[in-house]
Amino acid sequence: YGVLGRRYMDGTCPIAFFPNVAQNMNNYRNATHSQAKLNAEKYGYPGAIYPWTSGKYANCTSTGPCVDYEYHINVDVAMASFSIYLNGHEGIDDEYL
Repeated sequence: YGVLGRRYMDGTCPIAFFPNVAQNMNNYRNATHSQAKLNAEKYGYPGAIYPWTSGKYANCTSTGPCVDYEYHINVDVAMASFSIYLNGHEGIDDEYL
């Protein structure tokens, strides 16, 4: 979490030292996947678009538009999920991915 309660793209960086914190932060991205899919649909893209910064429900905000800005967040979300999976947390299995 960052400035003004926004969720930032680098939120899951603590996985190496605080895996439970990283998993909780990534759970936010998993819980808002349906909104990310709506974001992509709204702008005519397939898949999902996570905004660089988002509100509580993964909606786009004025601090980080959904398109043409910081697309690496989408890969960051996937990589964070895969890293948590590889880390072998309790309850994390193939279904998590």
